[in-house]
Amino acid sequence: NWTLYGGIFGPEWRQRCEDAEVEYYDLMKDATVVHRNACITAEATVAEILKYSDYVIREQKIIVCGYGKCGREISNLLLAMGAKVTVLARSVEARRLARTEGHEAVDFSYGPDEAYGARIVVNTVPALVIREPMIKEMHPDTVIIDIASRPGGTDLIAAEAYGIKVV
Repeated sequence: NWTLYGGIFGPEWRQRCEDAEVEYYDLMKDATVVHRNACITAEATVAEILKYSDYVIREQKIIVCGYGKCGREISNLLLAMGAKVTVLARSVEARRLARTEGHEAVDFSYGPDEAYGARIVVNTVPALVIREPMIKEMHPDTVIIDIASRPGGTDLIAAEAYGIKVV
């Protein structure tokens, strides 16, 4: 008579629940929960920026990698705080949406060029997108806030080699 509540159950967990005849609810399939999670994530990301960066958010050039639910909320919150947000996104539609919401938006191939002058980079993409070519263009006091699910999206070896802080 167990009921399991969680988020993003993979096939293995779904099968385990079914085999054990345990009722389960994937809360991340609820649009309200997903939206609230993105809002909380955006606020927590801002807190991390304020904790680790030497710069204020207002008037700061900030790169946000990814424009899914969390990337979008983070970008919009930073914009509301006065940041100059550049979104790096793979899909044309995501870049189009980001531009309509007041952000600069480019493909990841422009990442190294965009990194120049940014002191804060936020990654939401769970794939290696912040690579050595981008990292080597970063100012030494740049902070990367990587909130992506494992494996993350930052080349940690390159970041360490160039002295870039990753949170």
